[in-house]
Amino acid sequence: MFLLLILLFCGCSRQRPEPELHGGLPARLSELDLYSDLHAGSVVADVRPYEPTFSLWSDGAAKRRWIRLPVGEAIDTSDMDAWRFPAGTELFKEFSVAGKRIETRVLRKVSPEDAGWAAMSYAWNDAQDEAVAAPDGAADALGTQHDIPSARTCMMCHGGRRERVLGFGAIQLAHPANSESDVTLERLTLERRLSHEPRAPMALAGPPEDVAAVGYLHANCGHCHDGGRPPQPQPLRPPTYVDFSLRVQDLSSVQATRAHATARLLALGQPATHHLILRRMTTPGGPLLRRMPPLATEIIDDEGLSLVREWLQRVQ
Repeated sequence: MFLLLILLFCGCSRQRPEPELHGGLPARLSELDLYSDLHAGSVVADVRPYEPTFSLWSDGAAKRRWIRLPVGEAIDTSDMDAWRFPAGTELFKEFSVAGKRIETRVLRKVSPEDAGWAAMSYAWNDAQDEAVAAPDGAADALGTQHDIPSARTCMMCHGGRRERVLGFGAIQLAHPANSESDVTLERLTLERRLSHEPRAPMALAGPPEDVAAVGYLHANCGHCHDGGRPPQPQPLRPPTYVDFSLRVQDLSSVQATRAHATARLLALGQPATHHLILRRMTTPGGPLLRRMPPLATEIIDDEGLSLVREWLQRVQ
């Protein structure tokens, strides 16, 4: 039974990536109208920074994130758990290691359809004055441990959903602004950029350390293990009961979340120090099992591991 659960739990690492869609994205980052000064790293005025409440671990890389929404357009928030973005929306994420920019990822909504997104990663040069499209990705970019994913690999996480955006939604933006230009749920509401306003607080209720642990699993596992991915053509896929995603209807308490139910189900009577979730966060990988999440996890996140381990002890 334990081996069966391991096989089921590793399904997201075997998701078949969707075909890449470049959507006319340029060959050079300087042609994308993001940075006003590439060398200095300053950005143009119509892109705005945002920060998710719960962040995805990426081997310790520092990140900056921005969004550009079409002028006068609103996000369709009729489903508060699955926002639908207007054509022309662009999201950017910059990764830096030891103060040096390694890559900038781009998602662009090129057509109104839910799947109408183009994806591209741009690899920075050593001089830090240009980045070029890397549709096939790159291993150990600029001599670091940071791997740039291919456009196809990006859809392992972003694909299989009604929309392709991760980390920008009601729950992830329900926090105070970090700057005057920071995009938050409150500011989007005041600016009338949402088709439907939130009817209740979007913050998970519970002890801060428990909220942080469940939020960590949401950001690092919930994009694949969300209980709602459509069937895949391969036999191994995330079962519907392995679900770490946060939903608006489950914010009343940590105990009401799918992560709490999943953690108890996967425990199988073992001590929390040997919990399957912890094993998947620390496994060295191999032909059958891969560390979760499957990308940018060459370095174990000790802080996140400790956070989840202590929460699992309280759950059991």
